[in-house]
Amino acid sequence: MSKNFDIFAFLPTLVRAKSVNFLVETLVTSLLLPLAFYLPATAAEEPAVLAVVKSDDNAAQWMDISARLQAAGVNYCVVDLATVKNASDLSDRSVIFLPNVENIDFNQALALEAWMSRGGKVIASGAVGSTSQPGVRQLLSSLLGAYWGFPLDAPNNLQTLQGNSKDWLEPAGNDGLVQGGVVIPTGVNSRPIAIWQSQINQAAVVKSDRATVLGWRWGSSHVSPGDFDRAWLRASLSQYISLPESATVAPQNCSSAVAGSREQGDKGTRGQGDKGQGTRGTRGPHDRRSGD
Repeated sequence: MSKNFDIFAFLPTLVRAKSVNFLVETLVTSLLLPLAFYLPATAAEEPAVLAVVKSDDNAAQWMDISARLQAAGVNYCVVDLATVKNASDLSDRSVIFLPNVENIDFNQALALEAWMSRGGKVIASGAVGSTSQPGVRQLLSSLLGAYWGFPLDAPNNLQTLQGNSKDWLEPAGNDGLVQGGVVIPTGVNSRPIAIWQSQINQAAVVKSDRATVLGWRWGSSHVSPGDFDRAWLRASLSQYISLPESATVAPQNCSSAVAGSREQGDKGTRGQGDKGQGTRGTRGPHDRRSGD
């Protein structure tokens, strides 16, 4: 009886101790839980949305090109043109940018053709492919729906055509003198969306179902203002993809970016990786088959 009496005598103390612990835990939880809503979360890095081709033609301008890409708020990765042998070397991004790439060989042009046949879109600037072999120039003209015709004698202002770009081009896209050239449309679906003001019916920007061709060497301070370049790149990209206000990841090689995406997919998003961006058996640019 004495043992039972001692145990029951101790129970109120034990219950009180547990109650105090429970109260403390509840109080701490109630105080800390609201703070979770104010603590900065680690944002998931958005993947590069644009593959930018670097070559010997734009290597000297690359620092300026990179700076303007960053200013445009575009997540991008870099493709070394010298490594391109087939379509898979052009990355699994849905849009490729060819800034002032004048020399493209036959195999690289075939790789671009195969990549675009899967739904990929292209933005090109400057005299794209102008120093390539005649057969390559003809193929590029067909793929892009336009080609660089000839340079203008003097800097000009650009004028957008009513109904084509006024709703998606920032005002800076109409400001500033630009040392550009005339773009010649070649496809039945190719249409000028901007002209040079001093040239009658001479196109400055031509858009087709699969490509947009800018009639100046994008990224050079000697050719066009920075805000002008930014406005036109974002306007061109916005026809194909949704853009954030600013870049969230540092640029890297597209092969490294693809590898990083695959590692994330292996950790829990395999289903999304299998159906979204990827290589064999995936879509990447394939899933965008519409024109505009």
